[in-house]
Amino acid sequence: MLLWIAILLFFAPLVLIQKIKFELSYWREGKKDLLTVALLGPFSLRLYRAEKSLAGGSPVREKLSSLKRLAPLVKWQRPLFRSVIERGHLEKLEWKTEFGTPDAALTGMVIGLAWVFHGWLLALLQNKGWETEPEAIEFVPVFDKTYFCTSFHCIVSMRIVHVISTQLRWLRLKLRQRKR
Repeated sequence: MLLWIAILLFFAPLVLIQKIKFELSYWREGKKDLLTVALLGPFSLRLYRAEKSLAGGSPVREKLSSLKRLAPLVKWQRPLFRSVIERGHLEKLEWKTEFGTPDAALTGMVIGLAWVFHGWLLALLQNKGWETEPEAIEFVPVFDKTYFCTSFHCIVSMRIVHVISTQLRWLRLKLRQRKR
């Protein structure tokens, strides 16, 4: 019994300082797409992985109404998102989009707006303390045909002790909401 307590006291701090990684990947070309979400534990142990296509299914109106239902949930869990942003570390960010139309002027305007979004995103990430390389995000114009292809890959890591504290905050918020 004493041996198990000694082992627990030795290994518990080692496990708590290990990192857990949240990996998000999205790929779309034309009407085909794939969203992959994975959760990697200590020592790159795969804890969860899910893949889903977002292209098919319900019309745009149904998707917009489901987003409206999510808005109060996101507002309610804002402290949790803030905790993840403050304690998380952006390990990898890659995003490449190729876009084109037969009209070169329209393609140029859309790519220009994408670069504006790129600057805004980098400023937002750097403001939150997440360093990224500017070359990690790329927008490529295709001037001679109608074309759209995008691939996005992001890995955010957090120490397990911070994940546990965030879960405890989430539980406290949920209990507080039940009392209302």
